[in-house]
Amino acid sequence: MFRDFPTGTVHLLGVNDYGGAQGRWHAVKFEGHYFVAADNGLLTLLTDGGPADVVRLRNMETPSPTRDILAPAAVHLAQGHPLEHLGPTTTELYQLLNRQLRIQDHRITGHVVHVDHYGNLITNITRTAVEAVGHGRTCAVHFGRETVREIAPHFQATAPGEAVCIFNSQEVLCIGINQGNAAELLGLYFDSQVDVRFAPEPS
Repeated sequence: MFRDFPTGTVHLLGVNDYGGAQGRWHAVKFEGHYFVAADNGLLTLLTDGGPADVVRLRNMETPSPTRDILAPAAVHLAQGHPLEHLGPTTTELYQLLNRQLRIQDHRITGHVVHVDHYGNLITNITRTAVEAVGHGRTCAVHFGRETVREIAPHFQATAPGEAVCIFNSQEVLCIGINQGNAAELLGLYFDSQVDVRFAPEPS
C-alpha cells in the first residue's frame, strides 16, 4: 500500500499505460504522495474516487508512454518541482470504484483489492468489520476452493506451502502462502471474492 512509503514519495504506475480509452495521462497529489499514471481507473481506486489535485500530462504519439510521458513527470516531481508545472488542472478521471463490503449477521463478503509483489492478496475486509460482526465468534475465511479456519498472527504461523490469513499493518485481511506466491498458487487476483463466515451464536 502506498501509505507504507514516506510522505512525498513519487509513485509511477506503469500498468496498462497506454492512456486508457481516451488516451490521457495524469499526475496527482493525494495524502502527500504523488502518482503518475494512465487514465485507466487506477488513480480513482487508489484515492477512493478521485484526488483534488490533478493535472493532465501532455499527449504524444509514443511507443512507450511509461518512458516518454510518465517517467519524465515522475522525475520532475522527485526533483521537487510543482505539480502544476506538468500541465493544466483537470477534474476528468476515468472512474473505477472500489467494491463495498457486504455485511450480514453471519458473513462478511469482500474482494481482493491489491496483489503485492510477493503475491500476497490484500482484501478490503477490515479488522474492525470482523470484530463488529463476529462478537468474538470463531470464523473461517473462504476464497476460491480454499477455507482457512482461523486468522493467524503472522504468515509463518502455518506450515510452508499452506494458505494463511492475517491482518496486516493497515488492519486489513490478507491471504498468503507461507513461503509461496498466493496469487499464482491459489489462482486469485484483483476483485476475487473473499468471505469471512462466522459460527452462529448459540440460542
